[in-house]
Amino acid sequence: MLDDPPILKVRKPVRRPTEKQILAFAGANTSNVADCMDGRGAMHHSIKPLQMNSSTFCGPALTCFAYPADNLAVHGSASLIRARRRHRLC
Repeated sequence: MLDDPPILKVRKPVRRPTEKQILAFAGANTSNVADCMDGRGAMHHSIKPLQMNSSTFCGPALTCFAYPADNLAVHGSASLIRARRRHRLC
């Protein structure tokens, strides 16, 4: 048991995008952005917005990997969330 790899490995983001960089993506087609990133960053088609009238947003994402019924990664990554002064819809 002592030789098992750690259950949770947190890597802090090296740098976050500036407000200017975020605004440059406002109005961009998500599929085009994902194509430019070799297919990375696209969500699975089964992920749907909670409210259809507010499904457009723009900003950095904090991602984590968690196995089913295991929310340790979610709780571990919560400490890395940085509050913004305002939430901006694009």
